[in-house]
Amino acid sequence: MLQKKFFIKDALSQGWEKTRKNLKVLLPMYLLFGIIYILPELLAEVTGPGVHVTLNLLLLPVYALMFLGLIKVSLDLLSGGEARVSDLFSQKRLILRYLIASIIFAAATTAGFFLFILPGVYLAIRFGFFGHFIIDEECGTIESLKNSWKITGGSELNLLLLGLLASVLNFLGALAFLIGLLITSPLTMNALAFAYYKLKGGPDEFPGEEEVEEGVGVYDDFELPG
Repeated sequence: MLQKKFFIKDALSQGWEKTRKNLKVLLPMYLLFGIIYILPELLAEVTGPGVHVTLNLLLLPVYALMFLGLIKVSLDLLSGGEARVSDLFSQKRLILRYLIASIIFAAATTAGFFLFILPGVYLAIRFGFFGHFIIDEECGTIESLKNSWKITGGSELNLLLLGLLASVLNFLGALAFLIGLLITSPLTMNALAFAYYKLKGGPDEFPGEEEVEEGVGVYDDFELPG
């Protein structure tokens, strides 16, 4: 079976283009997500750690709902669709399966991190697209994890490098008084959606994607056994 690949530079380029063109919609979405996400941290300064933990647990379904909405938006934008703020709360029926898959994902990667860290990183890469499959194909809990494992085989190094670059971008965004995260977060989410579609066997060229001259970049053709 022919292994699908993606170019990191194309993922980041498309991530930026989709973010730039849809910034008016993406900004309020990510701002709202950020406010709700840090709300327990802000309240902890006043109420203490007990309320912080309780509130985080109570908000887990809300976090899941909003994160599923952000994944949906990134997938829609990459496939030529439009983003709407209402999409942020549009995936209520998928919350339970996403939460269960997240628990399995967290358990597997945590166990891997205890085994000298690298196994945890590897598992995080291989299972990392389970949320995309839940949104894109409405896969079940186990099926989403299995499908993510299938498409990421052979692209571990590229995905690791993309993840590291995304982390650096978001770190720099956080340094800018967190305001920069309103740009870097959608950029990296869109870049990951691009990688997902490419590894899944999506179109050779996405709507609005400029043709680029094919060439061999650093690590572009580096493959690991699946």
